[in-house]
Amino acid sequence: MAIVPLNSVYFIPVPEHRDALLLAAFFNSTPVRSFARAIAERAKDARFRFFAWTIGALPLPADWRTLPVADRLVTLSGQAHAAGATTREARAEMNALVASAYGLDAGAARALRAFGRWLG
Repeated sequence: MAIVPLNSVYFIPVPEHRDALLLAAFFNSTPVRSFARAIAERAKDARFRFFAWTIGALPLPADWRTLPVADRLVTLSGQAHAAGATTREARAEMNALVASAYGLDAGAARALRAFGRWLG
């Protein structure tokens, strides 16, 4: 009997571990997650299907690797990966840093949080 995988796994090859941590910080932030959920196909029970096209459509700042906030995002992401979780404070800081990387002010960040809650 052949084994048929039920889920697909996508990956993004990056040249160094730092880039992987930085991408994880962006992808797990409220601004990027809200955009991804807005375009993703819906699944059951308020879930979303993040196909490769969905992730490929996510906009990153042109200079995402060298932003002034990049080193701090790498640190927060590394801490979350090492601990297997993150704190509320660390998530809030990460969200604020990513929002600033996109040039979002406090009002736009609040709107995205509200939109994210509505989607969920």
